[in-house]
Amino acid sequence: MIILLNIVDRSFHIGDHCIIENEQYVVEDIGLYSTIMRKDGEYVSLPNTFLLIKSVSNLDRSSDMTEAFDIVVSSTTSSDNNATGLKSKIEELIRSKPQNWHPEFCLISKGVDDDGKDMFYLKITNVREFENFDVKEVQRSEFILQLESLPSTWVR
Repeated sequence: MIILLNIVDRSFHIGDHCIIENEQYVVEDIGLYSTIMRKDGEYVSLPNTFLLIKSVSNLDRSSDMTEAFDIVVSSTTSSDNNATGLKSKIEELIRSKPQNWHPEFCLISKGVDDDGKDMFYLKITNVREFENFDVKEVQRSEFILQLESLPSTWVR
């Protein structure tokens, strides 16, 4: 019965990237009794009975992986000029790394904080799914550093 449930459920397919107990795996083979997964270059055989009782997050069947940032801009120019300039700079940053980011992004004005600084919300989408979250975090960090290199701009 358990084997049949795993075959029918099919919450993942060969090649999918999954998270099980906070560890990321890539599905290599699905058998009747066990599933072979790869983690950090090593192959691991997980019994299907184990997989049925665990929470499995399938990254390949999740919505696109996005990054969100709160941005603060301090300037003597108007909020409209800050928004236009920021949008232009973000487009430039994203286009400079097409291997990392989809060209579409969402930039929303959140108003002005108590210190008179313009606040924005930015959401960008990764081009690829990640087998290694360290690579994803490096990509995110590089983008933050690029944003913060813009004059009078901070990322929260």
